[in-house]
Amino acid sequence: MATLVQTLKSLFGQPQSLGQEAFPLDPRLADMMAKTFPVPVMVIDREADCIHWVSPGFLEMSRANPEYLRAERARAVLERYFIPARALTDLFDYKTPMAEVKAALQSEDGTTYDILGLWMGMQLDPAKAPRLYLLVFQDVTEEERLKAELQVYSEELRQQVDELSALQAEREKLLSELKEQAEHLRMLASIVANTSVMALILDKEGRLLWVNRAFEKRYGYTRVEVVGKPIYELPGVPCHLLPKPNEDPSNIHCIAQKLSPHGLEEEAYYHSPGSEGVWVRVSITPVLDEVGEVKYYTVLMQDITARKAREEELRERNAELEASIRYAARLRRAFLPKNLDGLRAYLMWSCGISLWRRLAATFMATSPWKMA
Repeated sequence: MATLVQTLKSLFGQPQSLGQEAFPLDPRLADMMAKTFPVPVMVIDREADCIHWVSPGFLEMSRANPEYLRAERARAVLERYFIPARALTDLFDYKTPMAEVKAALQSEDGTTYDILGLWMGMQLDPAKAPRLYLLVFQDVTEEERLKAELQVYSEELRQQVDELSALQAEREKLLSELKEQAEHLRMLASIVANTSVMALILDKEGRLLWVNRAFEKRYGYTRVEVVGKPIYELPGVPCHLLPKPNEDPSNIHCIAQKLSPHGLEEEAYYHSPGSEGVWVRVSITPVLDEVGEVKYYTVLMQDITARKAREEELRERNAELEASIRYAARLRRAFLPKNLDGLRAYLMWSCGISLWRRLAATFMATSPWKMA
């Protein structure tokens, strides 16, 4: 197999030296450089269909047997070492003068390298097609790996950007919803704070977390003074919900004992030691957290004392009316005859005689034969 120097010398017709005239290159130095040339290079004789020369870089990468390269046809060598083979065989078959080569080289030990190189015809006579073709390439496996990793990273980054954009859109949507809910809660809070209905928020142990203005106005405490304190320890603030005013208060009647995950809705007498109590309609509603556990309780107490007074007044009037009806019934039974049928016949007879007398009187008054 000819050396690269011999090939170049035969191509360029320089039997003594290579290089430019100003910088001559001794053939022996050129041959030594070619033997240590690290870049994989192949010189292919298209007419003879053989490998004319390969560089040490090609032998090292391909692990090819030089004797095999000398004996085998060039096209078979291309098919053996390059994937896909057509990336090189098409250039070889169609005598392509110049082209970029991007393929893979599979060495004899099974290692596969990504390669990027140049296929070029050595055209010495413009009138003739090139006989020798030069294939120069380099190992770009690491670059391709990095490129693939970069592509994967770029795709992941794009997906992350898309996810972040979606999260941003969701965040803006949630913020908009939260603003609407906050405005709605502000309106509700304003209503609850200013309503005449007493509103409390108690924790699971019966400690006050919040009270509205109706509570403050009725019992003279500010919200700051009562927060964190058990309702049953506040002087002057009732905590017992009695079934009736005369019931003796006990611990079972305390609001703190009526806190239940099931809630409560009832009418009770709100007992206040040392002062007048009130009738209230009480509603206790548990508020749950994310896992379904009770977080706190809302307590609404509406004063229904006036309604209870009206109901009591109506009951008294009904009782008086029923007593009057019973008294009238006793009088009727005492003074009216027991034989109602005889009384009815007597009344009918009496009414009949009276009617005949009125008719007779009328006839005599209008008759021409009336007596003088």
